[in-house]
Amino acid sequence: MVGFSGEAMTSLVSLSAKEKKINNAGRSVLLQTFSALVTAKPKGNVQLRCMLDGNANKYFISREVVELLDLKVVDKEALVIHTFGSETAEKRIYDIVEITLQNVQTNKNIKIQAVVIDSITSARIQIPSKFIRNIALERGIELADNSTSERIHVLIGSDYISEILGERNIRISKRLIAVDSIFGYLIQGKEGEVNCKDISANHLIAENEELGFDRVRKLWSLETIGINPDDEVPLSDKELLKSFEQNTVYTNKDMKLDCYGRKIVGN
Repeated sequence: MVGFSGEAMTSLVSLSAKEKKINNAGRSVLLQTFSALVTAKPKGNVQLRCMLDGNANKYFISREVVELLDLKVVDKEALVIHTFGSETAEKRIYDIVEITLQNVQTNKNIKIQAVVIDSITSARIQIPSKFIRNIALERGIELADNSTSERIHVLIGSDYISEILGERNIRISKRLIAVDSIFGYLIQGKEGEVNCKDISANHLIAENEELGFDRVRKLWSLETIGINPDDEVPLSDKELLKSFEQNTVYTNKDMKLDCYGRKIVGN
């Protein structure tokens, strides 16, 4: 259940109070995430965690948030949503709600119409570690994502990304870049070397063993150097060789030589 502390601002943490926190500090991949405020009467300000996704062309919001904020449906749309790993997609009618996302620190905001879906993602999207936050502060950068949960409540598609992102990018480490936006700086990249366990892999090559042996055998075969043992030469070949030897003559100035270089006497 989502709890409220009674303060002016409430952070929507998770569906379950028993959600496990996964600490992968120092070896995680950070995506472009940020925190945003939504005014919800009579609950006050609720803080959501959002993520930019340039591969999506719509805004999406989880049904949990819609029910919590009691958002009214402003439209309906027939959509076919394709996801990675799925071979088929079904056309469905989705509710469209309107919501205003506001910077946690300033009055900068953007009003969006989002498609209501049951869940944005089942994955836990990493939050910037304390180490990364400290590096950013040393460079005078205040990160946009101050969440404590790894859940994503709103997904921002490519249709309005240009209205959110600024023009300033700052490299804060070898693998991390801070991107300016109306919500603050978004971190993207690898926080550190990913620790991978050893894996086993089979590299199989199918080869004709007999053919391979024949190739090796030729290295010491007499045929390679032009010598054929008698027991391997067919009778017809022997007759041809004999005829060749008898009729092949090389003429030098004063003598005639056979094919072996022996002097021919007579004739």
